[in-house]
Amino acid sequence: MAISNANAQSVSTKTVDTGTIWVQCDGVWDVLSGTITTHYLHHNGKNGFKVQLHAAELVSLATGEVFRMNKVDKMNGWGETDGEWTWHIVIIGDKGTHAIAWVVVDVSDGWMNFTQIKVKCQ
Repeated sequence: MAISNANAQSVSTKTVDTGTIWVQCDGVWDVLSGTITTHYLHHNGKNGFKVQLHAAELVSLATGEVFRMNKVDKMNGWGETDGEWTWHIVIIGDKGTHAIAWVVVDVSDGWMNFTQIKVKCQ
């Protein structure tokens, strides 16, 4: 399902889909699967966008733990000298697992060059 809203400032679209998230904590990979709501927001007149992903229930295929997720992607200046894409992800499980990831990607040359990746798991 998609809902769109357009005006002179921005274009906004929301979708709800089944999705899969790959997660690595302490060297162990897991797959979380469930329904993900995505909100795309593109500001007209600017070379950038913002994407928010939310999940009320993602289930671990390895442990059965149920997770909530919030992820925000922001990009500005694709191919411009100050172009940057950031991802901030928070995943919280009902059995105490908590993961936070922060990724910074330089997109100034039109390519994805990862400049910073931080992940904290508890």
